[in-house]
Amino acid sequence: MQKEQRELTKENIKICVGCSDTEVYKLELTLKQKYNNPQDQYFSISGDTFTRSVFSEETGEERAKEYLTDDKELWKQAVEHDNTEKGLEDWAEEVLNYDGWEHVLGDIIEVDIDGTTYYTDNSGGGQIDDCLDNLIDTDLEDNEINIIREAWDQLHLKKFSEIYANKEQTKLLNEVIAIFEKYENNEMLRFFEVD
Repeated sequence: MQKEQRELTKENIKICVGCSDTEVYKLELTLKQKYNNPQDQYFSISGDTFTRSVFSEETGEERAKEYLTDDKELWKQAVEHDNTEKGLEDWAEEVLNYDGWEHVLGDIIEVDIDGTTYYTDNSGGGQIDDCLDNLIDTDLEDNEINIIREAWDQLHLKKFSEIYANKEQTKLLNEVIAIFEKYENNEMLRFFEVD
């Protein structure tokens, strides 16, 4: 059985699996944890979801200003706590100048599409295995999606020593690693839509 063990040279491999109507999904296969002893290393798949619709910096700035000025509660709190003496519009400009529009809106990431910078938000992450059921566009083949799903169900958070003790699980591990290596750094940008 020892010869079936694959040498795990990378800590992790990231792939974009595709998109639903509203989100783009990126998965990460973790093969090594920096702080674990070799005998404690375990298999993990997790992911991030991104809002499919991307927007310009100008749109982001407008959205952040609207967020600060439409609901006056934040400004009222700043006034009540003597954090500002400015009016709503001036206070909003000050917040945007100090914090930046990206921080006002939340977890914003940059996306370069055909040489133009756009932005989207990271709308979630962690155990997003249900994303595999929501795909409307993907580069992966159906059997590859099924292997990822099966590996997520059977191997997630299992120690490699346990996986290698089982011939079927070792085979599944090798198959899922091969899929992630095949699509590593695949094109994610084509799944986004420009606002």
